[in-house]
Amino acid sequence: LPHHYALTKADNETALDLLRRAVAADPGFALAKGTAAVFYAARASHQWSEPGDAARGVALAREALAGAGDDPATLRLAGHAIAYLGRDYEAALAAIGRAVAINPNSAQAASSAGWVHTYAADPTGAIPLFRRAVRLSPRDPDIGMMRAGEAIAHLMLGDLPAAVRCAEE
Repeated sequence: LPHHYALTKADNETALDLLRRAVAADPGFALAKGTAAVFYAARASHQWSEPGDAARGVALAREALAGAGDDPATLRLAGHAIAYLGRDYEAALAAIGRAVAINPNSAQAASSAGWVHTYAADPTGAIPLFRRAVRLSPRDPDIGMMRAGEAIAHLMLGDLPAAVRCAEE
């Protein structure tokens, strides 16, 4: 995670290498697969992707979902990656919905659910999820992403003043 939060291409590659090693050591480690899938999505969002990265990320996310059981962390990571990289919103919304239902007090699950709803062109569904995430974890290291997600959802609805307010926060 420190490599992920460093927000550099080199650190992202280091994080992915560590996750690849974890999955090689334990092929059933669904959480590592889901985390790697989201790190592939991060590569794409920062324009660091290499050919085949999206397919690798989606494959890992689907493997993570297959082994997730009732682990909300794995469900939310895999759902987020499937939405972002694979544009399979039906599968992503199902996974993220399960994650939130299993752990309704997880700010991370609520935030990922907000993003998945945003990717699926459902800003009305996204806004309360982002707000819930902020309410659950007001000092979260990812709060900027929560506020940015809500700002984008407001932009999608054409509410520029609300989008600016969220972006400024």
